[in-house]
Amino acid sequence: AAQVPSDEEIKKALSKVDYTRLKLNEERSTVELQKEGMGLDLGGIAKGYASDKAADLLRKKGVEYGIINFGGNVLAFGEKGGESAWRIGIQSPEDNRGSYVGVVEIRDEAVVTSGKYERYFEKDGVRYHHILSTEDGRPVRNALTSVSIITEEALKADALSTMIFVQGLENGLATAEELEGVEAILITKDQVIYTTSGLRERFSISDSDYARGETEALLDG
Repeated sequence: AAQVPSDEEIKKALSKVDYTRLKLNEERSTVELQKEGMGLDLGGIAKGYASDKAADLLRKKGVEYGIINFGGNVLAFGEKGGESAWRIGIQSPEDNRGSYVGVVEIRDEAVVTSGKYERYFEKDGVRYHHILSTEDGRPVRNALTSVSIITEEALKADALSTMIFVQGLENGLATAEELEGVEAILITKDQVIYTTSGLRERFSISDSDYARGETEALLDG
């Protein structure tokens, strides 16, 4: 059964979080973890990596267009029916899986979402989600409920969705706006949806409970 770790357990785990202590040897294709007790978890990028590899395989087999869905990770290659953009629903952070707040149009791109609703448990009336802060070892607490990244590589989108979620609304949106070839959809607890400028014409809200935020005003402020 899920349980909340003690402060001492969290402190002990945090002492082993240090990406600079991970050494890659490209010639030998090995990884060295330099501190005893460290571990390497690739859960934050595994679906993205698998999506890219699956799409590569299908293209090599002569498949001209298709869509790959690994649950929260969607990659579409080519055009739907060979002639139109794919319309991908963005999951609602509030409702059961299957409902969506809006639709984004993509071509040869991946849409990867990280959110507090994906994996969590509740203890004594408190919800503990799976996106953890490296500062205090506890679930990230900010204004966001989900972040979706749209870019050509699913692996890149997978990594960025988590990173930008951790950064929070203002910093995360600014990061996505600056990255070339990357677009983002950020949803807040107040049910406001912010998108990078490149999605202005490609994303439409379908749930009337949500409003579109003013990206320029937020970044300028």
